[in-house]
Amino acid sequence: MNRLITPKKLSNREFVIPVLMFAIPLLVDRAASRPEAVGRKPGGYPIKSWLRRVEKRVVDLLLPFRGFWYYHPAQQGSASMKAVLPALTGQGYGDLAIQEGNTASLEFLRVTYGDVPEEERQRVRRQLEDYCGRDTGGMVQIVGGLKDGVAG
Repeated sequence: MNRLITPKKLSNREFVIPVLMFAIPLLVDRAASRPEAVGRKPGGYPIKSWLRRVEKRVVDLLLPFRGFWYYHPAQQGSASMKAVLPALTGQGYGDLAIQEGNTASLEFLRVTYGDVPEEERQRVRRQLEDYCGRDTGGMVQIVGGLKDGVAG
């Protein structure tokens, strides 16, 4: 059974229920992050059998917001996690040293493969952990916000 959620299959209420039913869902915040999309990218990784098993647990959190199944004026027309998280939870990224994904990717590459003093490498790694933690925790909080909205 394919558990990937598509806008054509679900209403607002139906989106939250599968998320809560999975033992360990893998939450992503945009379709390009889904495992099958990685396999289609030019030069992307081949899809291995383990990845096919994992993709059954992927829940794309972009869908209910891009499809306007849920919308809050604080999102200002955006379905990105950077707009949705503060709209649902009041928590954003403004307090972090790294505040968006492109910067996180570039900083990761710079401190991993560049000639960077160890002290700076450790500082940036902590900043990356803070940013990734906000993203990961934010997805869980978004699911909780959607659950509360359905229950309320």
